[in-house]
Amino acid sequence: MKFNMMKMKENYYGIVETIIADFLILVIFFLSYSGRIQFLNLNIHPFIIVVAVVALRYGNIIGLISAGVSSLFYLYVYLSTGRDLYLFFIDFSYYKFFVMFFLTAIILGKFRDNQKNTIANLKKDIKDLETRYDRLKKINKKNSFIKEQFKKRIIDSNGSLYYLHEIVKSLESLDPEQIFTELMGILKKFIKAKSVSIYVFDSKKNFLRLKARFGGKTKLKSSIDLEKNNILKKALNEEEYEKQELYNKLGSFLLVSPIRYRNEILGMVAVEELEFEMLTDFTETLFKLIIKCVDKSLYAAIISEKTETSNKYHQNTNVMKLDKFKNRLQHEKRRREEYGMDYTLLKFKNNDFDLKEINNRMNYIIRDVDVLSYDEEKDVIIVLLPATPKEFVDKIEKRIMTQFDFELEKAL
Repeated sequence: MKFNMMKMKENYYGIVETIIADFLILVIFFLSYSGRIQFLNLNIHPFIIVVAVVALRYGNIIGLISAGVSSLFYLYVYLSTGRDLYLFFIDFSYYKFFVMFFLTAIILGKFRDNQKNTIANLKKDIKDLETRYDRLKKINKKNSFIKEQFKKRIIDSNGSLYYLHEIVKSLESLDPEQIFTELMGILKKFIKAKSVSIYVFDSKKNFLRLKARFGGKTKLKSSIDLEKNNILKKALNEEEYEKQELYNKLGSFLLVSPIRYRNEILGMVAVEELEFEMLTDFTETLFKLIIKCVDKSLYAAIISEKTETSNKYHQNTNVMKLDKFKNRLQHEKRRREEYGMDYTLLKFKNNDFDLKEINNRMNYIIRDVDVLSYDEEKDVIIVLLPATPKEFVDKIEKRIMTQFDFELEKAL
């Protein structure tokens, strides 16, 4: 709209300037009859100069209009001398001026239009170059920042790797649950992970069950059927994957690594969110290195949970002894405080069910990662559900109450 208004203004100015200039020239030569005769045969006609100036100022179209206006003025002078109009159009010495006016307008007007277009294109190119320069400047700024970060990390690499080695070494002496908690802390510190999920396989190796997690935003489910996720299955088996494909098709993972020991995959560690400057191949390599370093400790933790029964569980059951359960609960509380991983605690009043019967029935209701305990003094069954969405908690609660006719004493 603004451009059209400016164009109309230019057209108006060009026509007005032509009329004024032609009129002034006409007045000068119109004072005498001899002046009019001389005006008709001027060698370099002043109207040509007017048309040339207007065409150079405003372009081809206004130049042609200017040529038309000047032709009318010229014709008026011709007729004012008493000459015949018919003679005008058959005598080249007269109508040649019309041809000269229009040729001047076309040639110089076209030149002006081409020049104008060239200038406009150059301005556009300059603007594009400035935009690209600004973009490159921003990229360079980011690269400089990343370069500085890498410099710092290279300088501190010996100390950091030594520190990582010491942490990994210390994991071997920790409680199994503490190992999972410490691993999340390691990933948070060394690769600046914002969201980490640790999964272990269930006893039948069909599902990956969430064991530990930190980070508020997550698209990952608490249970993953690996048979329905071929891309993830391939990533775990081959440990090679295209990050973009993994993220686009599964809508989540940035980094993923199997928990592997002696060619057996026991689970996986997945990172969903990182600091922007950490999205590099170096981070991916460091992530895999960390998981490989703690493989042995993670294996020990997972196997320990599956094999350590005499001290931890009531005889011939998966019902954890209360003192061991309280210790486990402390780990869940720490994960909630430090990493935002929530949990649910269900307490049911036992209706004289035998522990073995409770254990057998619960095996079909709760997951491998859930924890079952019993308070003998209060005769209360306790179920710990780590990292479980509210809708699943409600389902598990209903199943338990249906199976046992328990009365829900407390839900935390």
